[in-house]
Amino acid sequence: MKKEFKLNYGSKLQVALGMDIEIFKYKSIFECYDKIDDIVNDTDQKTIYLFTYDHPSDDNYDIIITRNINPILDFINKHRRESTAPATLDYNFFLQEYKTWQDAYDVALMMREGSLFCYSEK
Repeated sequence: MKKEFKLNYGSKLQVALGMDIEIFKYKSIFECYDKIDDIVNDTDQKTIYLFTYDHPSDDNYDIIITRNINPILDFINKHRRESTAPATLDYNFFLQEYKTWQDAYDVALMMREGSLFCYSEK
């Protein structure tokens, strides 16, 4: 069984209306990288991106919130190197667009609510 790379993409409209997001499937991480590059370069400068991934072997996944494509592409480049090793684990990348920083951070907080480090102790 070969590795599969999925990009789950939610535009600002899809996210705002609670619509189903698009899922793009690729056989290589290079194709996934190119799609993310295309998406980000085709959107306006007033977009806030939330980017993360789900990988079965990594419970400490990162969440990136940015207006700049570079942290996202740097992250993918890191996984490009790792993805060349033979393995059968699939990668699920998630790219969502938001209108405000607050909206993106609220979603990131919800994603981390199961973590012991989500809230400060009182």
